[in-house]
Amino acid sequence: MNESPNGTRRNVLIGLGLLLLVMLILGGAWVVNARLRPATDIVQEPVSTTPAPATATPQTSSPPAASTIAPPLNGMATPDPDLEHAVEQAYLRYWERYSQALETLDTSRVPEVATGEELARIQEEVESIRERGLAVHLDVSHKYVIFDVGPEEAKVFDEMLNRSYSIEAGATDSSQEPGMSGQVKDTFFFTNVDGIWKVTNSVRHEG
Repeated sequence: MNESPNGTRRNVLIGLGLLLLVMLILGGAWVVNARLRPATDIVQEPVSTTPAPATATPQTSSPPAASTIAPPLNGMATPDPDLEHAVEQAYLRYWERYSQALETLDTSRVPEVATGEELARIQEEVESIRERGLAVHLDVSHKYVIFDVGPEEAKVFDEMLNRSYSIEAGATDSSQEPGMSGQVKDTFFFTNVDGIWKVTNSVRHEG
């Protein structure tokens, strides 16, 4: 059965209309997709850059903080200036009384600066010198360090150059005893006895 020219034209128009509708739908979908895609990219950019500032500069401030808490002198507290001065003056008085005792053979004033083992040592040394008919003139150069200073105890390390000499009883000239000259290193231990710093012991270091 043959269609009329008008029917054929109508079918063509309907087909073109359907095709146009499909194209419009597809075009609209492409436009919507194109508009949504950039939006997702913009949202993702801050997410990817946010962690970077968190690891930026704050870490650089930690090393100076660590260096400021480093303990001085292997953990020992800095000595009180007044206590350190008191110990120093006591050390100088010790050598004055010790020198007088060796030269005059009189130990009556040694208890002012020494006690305990140190006092006994000096008394025995002076008695030994007296028994040999000698006296000793001290000539010592000091290079000392005061450390471990506290309210009750302190220490002094002294690296000394000893040029002392002995004096024979009744003689006018001096003589050098073997072992009296040279460098010596001693540590002196102090104790605060009723407000007076006194040497309680001393140790000689070899080498």
